[in-house]
Amino acid sequence: MSIALMIDPKGDQDIIRAHEKMRATLEDWIPKILAAQEPDGYLQTAFTLRDPARWAERWSVPARGNHEGYVAGYFSNRPSTTT
Repeated sequence: MSIALMIDPKGDQDIIRAHEKMRATLEDWIPKILAAQEPDGYLQTAFTLRDPARWAERWSVPARGNHEGYVAGYFSNRPSTTT
């Protein structure tokens, strides 16, 4: 939506109406997303709603088998784009 809102509607009423609808959606959802974030800004529903008896602290060694470890693998195993 943010990218779409960068388009200049150049007076096109359909685009203007679409922009208005997107802005309203963003105004509705941004506070909800901000409220769901952890105090440090982290946002991961499964962690936030976790059962602490079953889920270890985030990024801990025992958590490597859950979503945290899975996603971290994407960051740590990415090939270098530098030459």
